[in-house]
Amino acid sequence: MKHFWSNAQSDYFMKVDDDTFISWNRYVPQLIAKGNQYLYMGIPIGEGVPCRDENFQWYEPFSTYKKELFPKGMSGGSGYTIGKSNVDMVLHAGIGEANTLYNEDRAVGVWMFTINKAGTKVDYEGVEGIDGFWAWDTTKPMEQWKTWGDLKYTLFHGLEGATIGCLAKASELDNKDESIDQCFKPEVGKVYEELQCAALNTGAQADEKRK
Repeated sequence: MKHFWSNAQSDYFMKVDDDTFISWNRYVPQLIAKGNQYLYMGIPIGEGVPCRDENFQWYEPFSTYKKELFPKGMSGGSGYTIGKSNVDMVLHAGIGEANTLYNEDRAVGVWMFTINKAGTKVDYEGVEGIDGFWAWDTTKPMEQWKTWGDLKYTLFHGLEGATIGCLAKASELDNKDESIDQCFKPEVGKVYEELQCAALNTGAQADEKRK
């Protein structure tokens, strides 16, 4: 964000992992339609219970975050976009430095929650997408979506580079009948680490849906 503030001319800061596919012909129209200086756009993640097991890859110690729940936010790996005014407050109102967490996506969620709580409305805007391996059947990757028209998502996190390249070509063509099942061939046989601490968030996610 500091580099963005000093060097970029854009009205929006975007962070995305390099294993995420972005359908730009779906993403850009949504940004144009919904974009503003207070935007916070991405795949929504609800409130969550911090994992206090230091053996887990998404461990969050009490020393960095003492509350029982993370506020809602956007998935980090699949990418999020933030309006420039929000970035300004994170950097220059001390919000970022005062709330530096182990978990990046949850940290950003805390920053936006803090800005909102202080009286500046944050515009939460959801994007359709897959935020990780747990959100689709990775055991049968080539059987999920046959054509481009079947794949309705704008963001898809956790893919091989070859898969992303293949989907990018389909997105550019934007032909709903274009075959994409072969795009997922590089995903066949991949093994994923079990989601530890995930059970902790079952209740929190259910509560979020009832709100």
